[in-house]
Amino acid sequence: MAASLTTTMAMVRFQLVNTTPVSNLVVVVVPDLGDIPPSAILSEWRVLTPAAGGSSAFRFGGAIQAIVSDGRTSTAPTAAPLGSLLPVTTAPNGGLLFGARVSGNDPSVAAVRNDSTDDKLLTVRWRVDGAKVLTQHGLNQKAVANLALTRTLQFFTRDLAAGLAALDFPGIVSQITSYTIPDAVTSVKVTWSRDSAAGADTFTFAAR
Repeated sequence: MAASLTTTMAMVRFQLVNTTPVSNLVVVVVPDLGDIPPSAILSEWRVLTPAAGGSSAFRFGGAIQAIVSDGRTSTAPTAAPLGSLLPVTTAPNGGLLFGARVSGNDPSVAAVRNDSTDDKLLTVRWRVDGAKVLTQHGLNQKAVANLALTRTLQFFTRDLAAGLAALDFPGIVSQITSYTIPDAVTSVKVTWSRDSAAGADTFTFAAR
């Protein structure tokens, strides 16, 4: 498993080039989040649909946000800078919405702690670069939901009509390929290929 981020990394641009003949598959990209609770719900972070011979682009910078809900009210997306401890607030007056705090003292982990004095179970929806990656339900008093983001992205293909549910991958048709972003890289070309119509999906990476 790759080491966790200790700061938000510089934005890296990915260009995925489809050299396969297939048109009924999409490429899914999810960040490596390390060890996550079995009850957590993983989301498809990026879904790319390059036509045969075409390409799709996305960016990864590792900016973490949390949305906290008590089942009736939700906060706006709140930045979760690693290693800090901030109260969860909501517009318009910036007051405390629930007794919850975002992030903690570990410089490699973002966290939400339920500090509520009310009998409320909280749900935390994590985002990376504005897109949902993980949902954790049922956070009771003093419980902590953690997100340990790494510099590694995972690539796989799935059937166009299928979606990702919980920690299962319905419709997945390839093995998962992991790629750890080197330091000082600003762009990565990803080539998606197959040696035959039903051959294995291969992802190769060229960093610049």
